[in-house]
This record gives sequence, C-alpha cells and structure tokens, in this order.
Amino acid sequence: MILLMTAVKSVLSQEFQNFELIIVDDGSTDTTQAEIYSIGDQRIIMISSNGLGQSAAQNKGIEVSKGSYLCFLDDDDYYSKNYLKDFYDNLVESGFNQKIIFRTGFKKVRNDFILSYSGMYRNFKHKNPIQFVSYNMCQTGTICIPRHILDQIRFDERFTNWQDTHFLIRLFLFNEDVLLVQLNSFNYNYIIHNEMGSIQSLKKERVVNEYEINKAAIKDIFQNFPNVYSFVKKNTSDFLLAQKSMQYSLNSVGLNTHWKYFLKESLSYGIFLSLWKYYILFLLKITGIRK
Repeated sequence: MILLMTAVKSVLSQEFQNFELIIVDDGSTDTTQAEIYSIGDQRIIMISSNGLGQSAAQNKGIEVSKGSYLCFLDDDDYYSKNYLKDFYDNLVESGFNQKIIFRTGFKKVRNDFILSYSGMYRNFKHKNPIQFVSYNMCQTGTICIPRHILDQIRFDERFTNWQDTHFLIRLFLFNEDVLLVQLNSFNYNYIIHNEMGSIQSLKKERVVNEYEINKAAIKDIFQNFPNVYSFVKKNTSDFLLAQKSMQYSLNSVGLNTHWKYFLKESLSYGIFLSLWKYYILFLLKITGIRK
C-alpha cells in the first residue's frame, strides 16, 4: 500500500498537470480502493481487472484511457516530478509527431539510494529500436506512446514475465516507420525492494514456473515473428535464453537448490563472451557458498 501511494503521489505532484490517472486494481484484498478514493482527485479513474495479471491490467488501462498519449507506471515504482513535462515539451517541439515514441531513462533505486542508471538508446550505437529493446532492459514506464499505436497492439496476456520486452519488440515490428527518440533524462524510478515478485519468487517453489514463462515469451517472439531477425543477430534467441537462465542461476545460489537446473539450461543455449560477468559472479558465489 505504501509503495502504491508513493506511485500515485508521484503522478499527482507532476509539474505538468493535464493528465488522467488510471489505476487498475488487479484483485487487491486490502484497503487500496478506499485509500485511493479518499484522495478525492477527479482525474483518478479506478477500475478492476479481476486478478488476471499485469498484462491484462495494462490492457484494461489502455482500453479505458482517453488521452492522446499514454505512459505506464508499475505500482511499486514512481515518476520524478518532471517526467510528464519533459515528454510534453518534446512533443510540442516535434509538432506532436505521431511517428515518434519518446523515451526517458530510468534509475534503479533501493532505500532512496541510486544503484544504477539504465542504458540509453543512441542512434550511433544501436542499429534500430528492436535491437536496443532486445538487449536492454527498457521498461514500458520509460516511454510515451501515441494513442493510435496502442489502438493496434496490446500486451500478450499469456505472459506475466518478460511481457514488457515482448510488447515493445512487437510494437516496433508492426511500426517500422516509428522512431524511438531518447531524452537525456532519468525520470522513471525503478524500485528494488524485498516484496517485489522477482525477489519473493526466489524463496518459493514457483521460481521454475516463473522462469518457464520468461522462456516461453522469448521463444514466442523468435519463433512466431521471424522477421525480428532482420533487426537482430541470428543467435539473439539463444543469447537471451542463456542470459535469462544464468540470471536465475545466480539469484538462486544460496536461496534454493534450483541453481543447477538453471545453469544447465544456460549452458544448453551456448557460452557467450558477452556474458562473462555473469560467469565470474557465478563462480565467486558458488565458491563462497561451498566454503
């Protein structure tokens, strides 16, 4: 509840105030709705998605929204105060060009301490938006999307993990003439906390199931949308699967016994020089555990 209210207040305190705030309640059982209604701001619209998951909740929000541009915000993250104003100023400067998706960077934050800054899309470095989205954590909360694009595409409700990347790759595949324009700002705050799903799940048996959902989403893109290979390297699918399973192996060491399964999965897709940091960290972790 505290995290959600922080997210809501970060929207209400924006420098740019001409917005609608759609909150999708995905089956809460606490006092969430009462707390939100007590704010008394008419710009807030609260709806329910009946516990169908994040992708369904985001789709529900898209359907209800009336704005010409849409932004996303997870309930445990928050915006910096000039998040909307930066987007609006650049939209004005572009003449509200409907072929541009603007992107801000994001900060990973824990206990008000900045852990890291996200990668930034650069034309001289990245060949195309699809390549960037495939190889970098992008977050739908970092982008401002023209309404007409979202009239053509939705989040795939089969996937509750890797859904942002799955959505963004398809978005740019279906809109090859749309430009991704990076702003020189980090206005989205991605919060690392002990209650987040990616941490909690590692303490439970459902970790393997969560990994399998990630794997299914990755395979779905590269098997069912083969034109993606016009924009990325031919080994991208194997690389992403090796990277994802290596991440799970690293996170599992010391918490559960699944790290061997994930390590075997990763190696089955190949060994990649660009994953050398993961391999070194794994060796350090497993050596420390066995001591």
